[in-house]
Amino acid sequence: MEQQIKEYVDYLINEKHAMRNTVMSYERDLNKLTDYLKDNGITDYSKVTETNLNSYMLALESENCADTTIARYVASMKIFFRFLKEKGIIEKTPADSLKTPKISKSLPTILTVEEIDKLLDVWRAACHRRHFIVAYHSLLLIFLFHAITSCLHSYSPTIYLPAYLF
Repeated sequence: MEQQIKEYVDYLINEKHAMRNTVMSYERDLNKLTDYLKDNGITDYSKVTETNLNSYMLALESENCADTTIARYVASMKIFFRFLKEKGIIEKTPADSLKTPKISKSLPTILTVEEIDKLLDVWRAACHRRHFIVAYHSLLLIFLFHAITSCLHSYSPTIYLPAYLF
C-alpha cells in the first residue's frame, strides 16, 4: 500500500507539478487512511469498499475533526482512488459516491465606529505630515471597510463617504 502512495506522490510531483504543501497534505491524508485500513484488516486497496471509507469518515468525526478537514480527506481519497483506477490497480473506485460534509460559512467581522474613527485619525495625521502614500493606503482601507460594512447592512452597492473626509 505504501508503494502505491509513493507512486501517487511521484505522479503529483512529476506530472501534475503540484506544490510541495499540497503533496505533503495528500501524502499525510493517505497515510492516515492506510493506517486506519490496516487496523481494520485491509491490506490491499482493491479490497476497500465504500462502507470502509464511510466508517473512516465516521472515525474522523469521532476524533472531532473539523468539517473542512474531513472535506480535505474526502478530496484526497477521491483523487487517489481515481489514480489507482487509471493505473489498473483497482477496477472500481469506492470513493466516488462519498459526500463531503457541509462547511458552514460565517459572516466576516466588521469594524466598530471607534475603529473606523481611529483609521480616519491616522489618515488625517498622515495628510497633515505630507505622508501621502500612507494617507492613500489608509484611505483605501477606509473605503474597503466602509464598503464591506455597507454591504452587510443593506443591499445597496453604493459607498457613501462621510463629508468630513474631504
